[in-house]
Order: sequence, then C-alpha cells, then structure tokens
Amino acid sequence: MGKATKDYRNHRRKRRNDPIGNQNGNDNSSNQEDPKKQFPVFAQLASADESAREIACASASQFAFEDDDTVQKLIDLGLLKLLIEKLSDPILPVRTAAAGALRNFSMAGEKVCSRLVKDDCMTSLLAITAANRNFIHQELNAESTKEAQLLMTQIIAVFTNLCENSPKAVEIFSNTEAMGMAIQFLNLQNQTLEFAIETAQFLNIVTENNPICCKQLIDNPEMNGVLQKMIGDSQCNVYLRMLSAAILLNASISTNTLNQSLPTLFPIISSCMDFNPQSFSAALLTKAMALQVTDIEKFDDQLDETFKESEYPFKSQQLGLELLTNLFAGDEQEEQEMDMGNEEYIPVPDSSKNLQSQVPDHIKQLLNSQSLKKVVDQCEVTSQDFRNGFAQFYEFLSVKQREYEAHCKGKLTMKLQTREENLVNGASFVEYADRVMSLIKKSQTRALSLLTNLILMSSVQDLDANALWNFLCQQCSNLYTELSNVPDTTKKSEQYGLYLDGVTYNMLLLLRKMSSQNKNFAIDQTHIKGILDLAKNSQFEETRVNALGMIGTLGVLPACTSQLEIFGNVVLERCLEDASESVVAEALNTVFDVFAEPESNAAFTSTDMLQKLKKTSTILNQKLKNPPKNADEEALEKLEEAEFNLKNFLKYKADQFR
Repeated sequence: MGKATKDYRNHRRKRRNDPIGNQNGNDNSSNQEDPKKQFPVFAQLASADESAREIACASASQFAFEDDDTVQKLIDLGLLKLLIEKLSDPILPVRTAAAGALRNFSMAGEKVCSRLVKDDCMTSLLAITAANRNFIHQELNAESTKEAQLLMTQIIAVFTNLCENSPKAVEIFSNTEAMGMAIQFLNLQNQTLEFAIETAQFLNIVTENNPICCKQLIDNPEMNGVLQKMIGDSQCNVYLRMLSAAILLNASISTNTLNQSLPTLFPIISSCMDFNPQSFSAALLTKAMALQVTDIEKFDDQLDETFKESEYPFKSQQLGLELLTNLFAGDEQEEQEMDMGNEEYIPVPDSSKNLQSQVPDHIKQLLNSQSLKKVVDQCEVTSQDFRNGFAQFYEFLSVKQREYEAHCKGKLTMKLQTREENLVNGASFVEYADRVMSLIKKSQTRALSLLTNLILMSSVQDLDANALWNFLCQQCSNLYTELSNVPDTTKKSEQYGLYLDGVTYNMLLLLRKMSSQNKNFAIDQTHIKGILDLAKNSQFEETRVNALGMIGTLGVLPACTSQLEIFGNVVLERCLEDASESVVAEALNTVFDVFAEPESNAAFTSTDMLQKLKKTSTILNQKLKNPPKNADEEALEKLEEAEFNLKNFLKYKADQFR
C-alpha cells in the first residue's frame, strides 16, 4: 500500500534491428565491427561450457549498475532477451544466475521493467514457477532444495519488481494460476523464512488494487486458509504475520468485504502500536556488544546474523503503521479547504464527524485520546539514555573495526594482498550503528504519516491541539539535539530528513486547523522564532517548504501583524537565494497570501519588497528559459505557475500604491 514508483527519465534510443547478432555470416558492412565484440558477455552466454554461461550471467548482473548509457546500449544489443532465454537453460546454476541478473536489471524502474515484459519475461518466470511449484513437497536432498529455493527467491524478486512497475505484468500474473502457486510457497514446513517473506512481500504488492487476484484469494478457502493460519499463529514470525494481514486487507478492500474481515485483521495490524523501537534497539545493542569474538574475520557475519533477525519486528511495525495510515486515509478536499480557509479567515468545516462515520467501528478506537497518545509516543525522538547507549555501541564497533583492519594489514605482509584488500574494503562494522538508527527513524516517520491522517480526521478538541502542537515543536528541537550526539555517518541518513519533513508537515496541518477556527489564535514567540529558523536554515528542502507554509498561515493572523516585516525578510531571502525550485515557489505563494492586502503595505515598503520581487522575477525568467538539467519537472511547473502569478501580483501591488 502506498508503494512508490520511480520515474526514470532515460533518453529513448532506437533498438537495433538485429539484437541477437548476425548469425548467417553476411556482414552488411565489412568495415563496421560488430558492437557486441565490445562486450565479451554476449559470446560467453552462447558458450557450450555451462560454467562459462553461469559466469556470463553473473557478469551480466553487474552491468545493471552501470551508467544509463551503457545499460541502454546493452539492452539495445539484446542482453535482456538473452538472459530471459537462459531462464530455460538445462543447468540449474545457469538459470539461477540469469534470474539474479534479471532481478538487478528489474530494479531500474518502469522503463526497463516495461522492456522485460515486452520481451516476454513473464512467460518464462511463470513457466519456472509452475515447474518448481511442488519442490517443497518433493523429497529432494538438502543441496537440491537449497538450489531450488535460491532460484525461486530470485524469480519472486523479479516478479515483485515487474509487478510494482508494470501494470501489464500485473495483468499477466492475474490471469494465470500463479496466485495459487505463490501461496504454496508460504508453507514454512519446508521453506526458509527468508523465502516465505520474499513471497509474502510480492503478494502484498500484486494484490493491491487488483480485484482479479483478490477475488481468487477470497473465493478459495485453501489459499485464504494459509494466510488465516499464519495470522492466528502467535509463534509465526511477526513480520510474516503482518504481511499476511496486509494481503488479506488488500483482498478485503478490493472485494468490499472489509467490515467482515476487520475483526480478525485489526488486532494484528494495531499490534504495531505496542512495539517500542527504542527499548528493542537498546536490547539489540546490548546483545551485539556481548558477542564473543574469537575470529575477527567472522565478526561481520555474527553481527549480520544478529541484526538480520532483529529487523523483522521493525519491518512489521512499519508495515502495520502503513496499513493503519491507509485505513485512516484523510479527505483531500478537507486539506484543500484548509488551504483556502486561511487567507480570508473562512472557518474550515469540521468534517471530522463526517470522516469518522466512514470508518468502521473496529478502528474508531484509535481516535480516542489514549490511543492517540500511543501514536504520538511512536513519533518521539530518541531519549538521552538511548543516545548514550548508542554512543557506547558505536565506540565498540569502532574498536572492532580498527582491530579488524590491523589484522588484515598484518596478513597483507604475508602476500595475501588481493583477498585481504577486499576484506578491508568490504567490512564496515560501524554501518550497523547507522542501520539501527535508520530503522528507528523509519518507524517514527511512518508514525508521523499516521498522525497526519488522524489530525485530518479529528477535531481540534479531540486532538488536544495545543498539547500536540507543543509536542511537535519540541521534537524539532530534540532532533537537532539527537543529531549533535550521533556520528557523522549516521547524520547522513535520509531518514532524518524524512522525519523532520513529517514533523513540520504535521505542524503545518495542525496550525492551519487551529487558526482556521479561531482568527485570534496566537502561538508562542519562541515557536515563531523556531519556524523562521527552519525556513532559513534547514538543510531539508521539504522542511523549508513546510516552514514557509506556516509563515503564510501565521502572516494573515491579527496576532502576527507586528511580525510582518520579519516574515517578509525571511520569505524574500528564500525567493532570492534558495536553490530549490519548490522552496522558491512556496516562498512566492507565501508573499501572495500575506502581503496582498493594503494592511500589509507598511511591511511591504519597509522590506523593499517591490524591488526584490522584480529582481526575483528576472531571475526566475532566466531560470525557466534555461532550467537546470537535474531539475524536477513537477517543481518547475510549480515555479512556472508562481512566476506567472508574480507578474500579476506586481501589477496588483503597483495599482495599490498609485
């Protein structure tokens, strides 16, 4: 639910007429060398030697990470088609390596996935799935079972990427018996947990907004029963249980049976609120520091094993929060009304009662104050005690890293250079610390998304809006305290930006909601100062956008009339100096909202706003004529609209001063 799709804007290139190569020996141009000779992988894929073919597939998988031009050239030369053909190779390791290569290529997004579907990749994937559907019931030796599972893990991953990026792939999958085959792979008696989870993640994607697959699932007691059994098994892996609930939730929504399913599904989904990421992480760090390291070269494997198992509760919580967020999907119209309502003090209709009436009884319980507090608590920045423990863990890993590197350097003197150089370059123990904090921040960010919808659905009174506002402001302050206490590598995590974006967006929604119902509303000067600081200095683009939105909301309130000059200077600075098209567009919209009426003319004049806006108009005109190569198209559209409105605004203000 809420799956994101990447927009890869690669330049389209004309396909070659002969993607597989000229087989008849007739060279149309004796002076033109076959472009495939530049890439030995093509000849190796056609080798009679099975080992050579396997190595070629493994090599091809690395080409997926080359630059866009190289990838496109290989695709035009027919590499994807050759890899699809190798899915039918008589040798299992070759098929597995080919599937792994296709998995890597399918991660590139819509364009490559569409090409794979066009080249009939789905037919080959479905054929392999059908051929292996019963491998869990066959009496295979351990090695054969492992090989079959490895192949199917790669196949399921390709299915996932294709169906996430290509509606045609979903259509093909839905019109086969593949749904039943995939459900069979959830049987944990003969499966590894990792494979069952990989399959469940795919089913969660393919059943979203897919009535055909969902009807198959609801109408088939056997398939439905497999998922119900996992949901009811308290000993089952917590993430697999949540995935099973997500699949059945998708099916219930698509078949209009949500009210019948929720009594069973909601207790599992809402259990995500009982998980405490900080407490769990603190125990995890203690466990990791207690590892007995007898062979430093194996320490990385020990850490990986410890963390891999521990990530499942986080993933379960994050998925549960995502499901709750979608169940509480707010009304976009209400948000638009809030946008319109601020400018002229038009009270926003409190549609929370109407929205609540659309929510089934089983999930209305999250709208009470006690449950809302649970959501709010999930959003809270890490405590000082946890940060102290985190610092100890980081130091522990740093010591082990230095010990490991000294060990490897010692071996280098024994002429084991190639292998040990790879070890030194490949092992980074401190990354595990960053991994922990990233997991916590991701859970907090998901909780903020849920809080967004609860704000939209609840009244100011039900929210205890003033207390919630103070809490969100405090989290902004606490986040910077946390950032000052974590290593530089941890600070680089994109999750910090996403978290602050979520906090400030909720602040914006709450501020609009409170101010629209009370034109005499006012907030603490300390909070105003903090908002101005975020607009000026935050390194995160979306946070600056949200802060400017808050300035626009505050600027039309009578209580902030004396602040207009300060607001104007901050907003003009963003107009003239910010590198982000989205921020500049929002800054201009704030100008239009706050400084349109004659009552603002004193601040308009004292800030020399007219001349600065004219300068901004000139800059924008040049920027739109020659946009940056990496500029976001949507942001440029917003900027173009703002630039058009700016010209009209300048005329409007000029008329006011005549």
